[in-house]
Amino acid sequence: MLWPTILIALLITIPVLIFVVWPLFFPSAKVMVDDLDESRLAELVQRKDAVLQSIKELEFDLHTSKISQADFQLLNTRLRHQAIGLMRQIDKVAPEVTELEEALEKEIMKLRRVDGDVVHAAHKNGKAPQPSPKKAVSDVTEDTTDRFCRQCGARVNEGDRFCAKCGAALKVAAGS
Repeated sequence: MLWPTILIALLITIPVLIFVVWPLFFPSAKVMVDDLDESRLAELVQRKDAVLQSIKELEFDLHTSKISQADFQLLNTRLRHQAIGLMRQIDKVAPEVTELEEALEKEIMKLRRVDGDVVHAAHKNGKAPQPSPKKAVSDVTEDTTDRFCRQCGARVNEGDRFCAKCGAALKVAAGS
């Protein structure tokens, strides 16, 4: 009765030990490289965010007269060069991420097309253009099922007179 129990215990224990110990002796190189790239990318993004935050704080210090203009220029130049260097390193570490972002932006622009007219064009830097103060009234698509503000691209409800996102006045079609 003792020997069958020991045999079953060994049959269960040996595969479990092999499963647990195997990665210690034969690590997969691909997993380690992926983990290294992800941690390096996370570190670079974190450092870039810290530098950009420092630039904002430096600008605030200039506006509150805590530092002189000459000191601001010196520190601002250094921080901006550091931020640019970090962004270049991020692009080298993760070029596929930028390709995916560009593909996503193209897909978003396709979805924002209304009756062959682009709701708003995105600039290369990813920022939407500021609305023109001359254009106070925003057009709304004539389709009653899906209506969008032509100023910012946000979906609007049928009875809305103003866009909930940007506040632009909506020019509603005469039939609505």
